[in-house]
Amino acid sequence: MDSFSKQVKVFDAFPKVAPEASVRSQRGGLSTMLTVLCMLLIIWVQIGGFLGGYVDRRFAVDKVIRLSLDINIDVVVAMPCQFLTTNVMDITSDTYMAGEVLNFQGVGFNVPPMFSVNSENNDHDTPELDEIMQETLRAEYSIAGARANEDAPACHIFGTIPVNYVKGEFFITAKGLTFRDRLFVQTSLYNFSHVIYEYSYGDFYPFINNPLDFTAKITEGNLQQYKYFAKVVPTVLYEKVLRILFGKKYTERNTEKKDGGLLDRAKPVNKEF
Repeated sequence: MDSFSKQVKVFDAFPKVAPEASVRSQRGGLSTMLTVLCMLLIIWVQIGGFLGGYVDRRFAVDKVIRLSLDINIDVVVAMPCQFLTTNVMDITSDTYMAGEVLNFQGVGFNVPPMFSVNSENNDHDTPELDEIMQETLRAEYSIAGARANEDAPACHIFGTIPVNYVKGEFFITAKGLTFRDRLFVQTSLYNFSHVIYEYSYGDFYPFINNPLDFTAKITEGNLQQYKYFAKVVPTVLYEKVLRILFGKKYTERNTEKKDGGLLDRAKPVNKEF
């Protein structure tokens, strides 16, 4: 056994080079460090990609045929709630009494700062998809059909209206201008000045800005009519695999008319797909 140990000790499969016959490299340490750094970078990229992946965002038109659509509204009109009525009429002549699901709350009328007043909405700045996805906190109104303080000088109307997925009009008008109203409001009490906090279609995402959000129309006359035309485009925003946002984007234009006919005294919104 001792002889075998001695043989192993003297055995050298890779004999050493004599020191006087070798030259130390001046760049060996640098190349080794660069190699190690490259390997660490590759490991970090691979592990990071496995854990976090990458974000794949896409935008497309929703081609799925749907039967219904939600209208989300939050508006203040400069008339008492007891004088106002709301309804929806679509191209099939189907009428929906929106007042049954909307909330009417009497408030004072004022225009918050930074609102666009009596001006065309020329803000065509399109936000980045990252910004939109960051604001996709879905919400819904917790109450429906509530009424309070209806004799206050202004009316806060808010809620969600389920409508047919066809072309139609949504009206906010004075009582007495539709065949279902028993109360007739004198024209001297009309004032359709209004402030729009929210107006959107589809799922309610309160932090996403829409063309009519934070706008206002103010008039001194009592026979002023406002009409908005909206072209609605169903959209789908994709982020990663498990996050899909179904939205309804729309473009808007509006008209104003002074001293219109009796049936014109309203604030309708015409929606078209």
